[in-house]
Amino acid sequence: AMHENRGAFRNLTVFGRLRDGAELETARAEARGIAERFLHSHPDTYGQVQDFGVDAAPLQDEITRGARPMLLALLGTTGLVLLLACFNVANLTLARQARRRRELAVRAALGADRWRLVKGPLSEATVLAVSGGALGLLLAAGSLGVLKQFLAGLSPRVAHIELDVPVLLFAFALSVITGLGFGGAPLLANRSALVGHLRDGGRGTAGSGRARVRGLFVAAQVAVSTVLLIAAGLLLRSFDRLQSVDPGFATENVLTARLALNWTKYDSPEKTLDFFDRVLDRLQAHPAVVHAAVGSAAPLTQGGMMSQDFRIAGREGETDRGPAPTLDLAFVSESYFEALSIPLIRGRFFDGRDHADAPDVAMVSRTFADRTFPGEDPIGQRLLFGDQGAAVEIVGVVGDVRQLSLDRQATDLLYRPIAQTGFSNRIVVRTRTEPSAMARDIAAAVRAVDPQQPVERIETLESTRRASLETPRTTSLLLSLFAATALFITLTGVTGVVAWSVAQRTREIGLRMALGAQRREVLQLVVRQGLKLVAIGAAAGLAGAFFFTRLLSDLLFETRAMDAATLVTVVAVLLVAGLFACLLPARRAADVDPNVALRSE
Repeated sequence: AMHENRGAFRNLTVFGRLRDGAELETARAEARGIAERFLHSHPDTYGQVQDFGVDAAPLQDEITRGARPMLLALLGTTGLVLLLACFNVANLTLARQARRRRELAVRAALGADRWRLVKGPLSEATVLAVSGGALGLLLAAGSLGVLKQFLAGLSPRVAHIELDVPVLLFAFALSVITGLGFGGAPLLANRSALVGHLRDGGRGTAGSGRARVRGLFVAAQVAVSTVLLIAAGLLLRSFDRLQSVDPGFATENVLTARLALNWTKYDSPEKTLDFFDRVLDRLQAHPAVVHAAVGSAAPLTQGGMMSQDFRIAGREGETDRGPAPTLDLAFVSESYFEALSIPLIRGRFFDGRDHADAPDVAMVSRTFADRTFPGEDPIGQRLLFGDQGAAVEIVGVVGDVRQLSLDRQATDLLYRPIAQTGFSNRIVVRTRTEPSAMARDIAAAVRAVDPQQPVERIETLESTRRASLETPRTTSLLLSLFAATALFITLTGVTGVVAWSVAQRTREIGLRMALGAQRREVLQLVVRQGLKLVAIGAAAGLAGAFFFTRLLSDLLFETRAMDAATLVTVVAVLLVAGLFACLLPARRAADVDPNVALRSE
């Protein structure tokens, strides 16, 4: 059959193993040579096909292509959260060092060398890094099952994901290195600076320098949080639009099932049609069934679609100037469109007139009709396919259907009646009640006609739709959790830095209030300091988001990588959250008693 109709069996996937030492480019060159031989030996079939060719690609790349964009985005997100944690550890280390600075200064003045000064704090940083790494490994082992479930629909290699030794060692080593680097580096203070701190009573440029460093770390935390919040906002906005997209068909109370007919038994269109007619008669007689139909493919399911080049009858000369256009083919029964509530735009549905001995007819999607016959009536137009001599007349135009997935635009689609083609492998049933209850009845109807015929993948169309949304939903949820965690850590850091600054400036604040400063002015002074750090970090985060969101471009649906509404919302959330983070230390500063503050110095 393939040799007789090469035009209908053109999209094939062939698996092969390269010989030892063979290069991929060599295989690609040989594949291109095969395509050239096809063109020379069958110019009428392949010569006018747009982008016809044969290519070779590594199987590893093909089976991981669906998961790669999402995993790269999550990898980048994990790296940002790790960086955020490092900034926080460094800030906490600086705060702890500030509290012990007088002690360290005394020890330095008494002759302690650098190693003795940092040995204790560095040991604490080591314990913190090792403990954090061990806890992370335990969490990774516990969440492996969730990760596999999350990736199940993206790659067949998911079952082989394991926490192997190299991955564990890499993750643990990264935890220890980052913990020591960010937790220990701030401890390597200059010994003479410590002695100077003891001489000037703890005031001077050293304190202001530490304040600037801590402020820099907080601004960096805000920048990282800004990037993650923008990424989460983009994914949530994209997911919301994906949920609300019109698929072109109704999913409520629709059940689908797949049939792989035995071609040695059903070796003619007549036998195939007889089988499906008998099955549909049994299903249509069921009191819960509204419409029962069959088709070569159900929406949002893989397989069953064929790509075919075509010509418009009477205009064959127009395609000689370039490659022939192509469309997708589907073969359906009369009730298919009613079962899926696909609207009729013009003309008529298939009916009893379209039998095997009648002239060949077809229905087309609205997109195909508008694109192929602009300003013309598509009804009555005739199409020619491949080497086929008889023309197919268009008798109806139906609404567009997102056949492959919700995030892909409707393609040019042509429907042929199975009464004239004899090809189908899907059952579609619309019910009056909950469709899941019909699963056994579908299997029973098929067994009553052919006890040896298996029925596969009996599922509701609504569950298929939800499954198609599972990956963007889970990705949005994970990134939102990362962003929420980052925001919490950042706000904690802002509160800590502002509180530390208030503690360092207690005498200054008391003096201001003694000279007549109002409580409101003190509040504004402290809040302004915290919001300045938030604003600087947000500005840096916006610049960083410009690059990071490029990783998300393949995951977004009808959403720009730098969506203005998302950017404005994130900045507003950061400023409001930063304001609340500054209020607690600001109120403490405003409650300072000038007499107590001045006597403390």
